[in-house]
Amino acid sequence: MAKSEQVDANIPEDVGIDASELTSKLDVEKIQSMADQVFQQILAWAQSPQFYAQLGLITAAVIFAFLVSKLVGRYFKAPSDPPQPGSMSTWRGFLYRLKGVLFALFAFIFLGVAVALSDATVNQSWLVKIAQGLSVVAVIYSVSRQFVNSNAVKKFVKWVIIPIAVLYVFGWLDDITAHLDSIKLQLGNISLSL
Repeated sequence: MAKSEQVDANIPEDVGIDASELTSKLDVEKIQSMADQVFQQILAWAQSPQFYAQLGLITAAVIFAFLVSKLVGRYFKAPSDPPQPGSMSTWRGFLYRLKGVLFALFAFIFLGVAVALSDATVNQSWLVKIAQGLSVVAVIYSVSRQFVNSNAVKKFVKWVIIPIAVLYVFGWLDDITAHLDSIKLQLGNISLSL
């Protein structure tokens, strides 16, 4: 087969796909207008001094949380191996594992202070509240990583609790819960909802 053959790529008209049906479902102009609105909103945020003030407060809170967690974490020593009687080894082990949660915990605390400062100075704190909500997710993850020994519980926290916390942070949990409650399965006089 030295000669190249041309393949007829014309789609027959009786395939059952209506081009007007596809374009009505996938309205390119609508998608472009939505993308333009998102771009305009991002551009407005990028030109807003309130946005930069909140970004600065978030950065300062995270830096302070890092510094304080390193400063406090220096005093949490590893427990002696093997544990000596009367040495409070279980308490020392708890404090040593707590060292892994300190950054997320202090980030949550300092972001709470940043929310108050942002409200007092620039009269808005939506970005700082989102960062504080994400720090709650980090606290949940750190606690499960440091203190939970069961792999099943760790996976439950990772795949159920943390997504629920993220949905709550962004304010989508109530909408999704309402939508799942609206889905019902009728089996005779038994009604099951998600």
